[in-house]
Amino acid sequence: MSDHPGADGPAPSPPTGTPPTPEPSVSAVPAQAPLFPPTAAEGMAAERAELLALLDGHAAVLDAVDAAIERIEAGAYGRCGRCGQHLPEDQLADDPFAVAHAEACAPATAVGAADPGPLSP
Repeated sequence: MSDHPGADGPAPSPPTGTPPTPEPSVSAVPAQAPLFPPTAAEGMAAERAELLALLDGHAAVLDAVDAAIERIEAGAYGRCGRCGQHLPEDQLADDPFAVAHAEACAPATAVGAADPGPLSP
């Protein structure tokens, strides 16, 4: 008998219940580690989404301002886009971009119907 284990026969198998250690594979190694930990990247994505939502909101306000300016230049500011009548001053004070009555309005005026006149100051 030899003093070296396994010299007289096969190497002893590992004790039962202990799984063999798998060899690392090349495909298991990531090609590049992320620049930021996942929590930082997720935080940046959430912040970016919030900023984009704010920009969309501001763009909508600018669009409403541009549309109101166009209505002023056309002489249609303060008139209902459905019936052509003047919008109540309190409605315009609450929503200067309003394009129709907040409540139900009269049926639309016929094409060529008399102009309801300018807005009173």
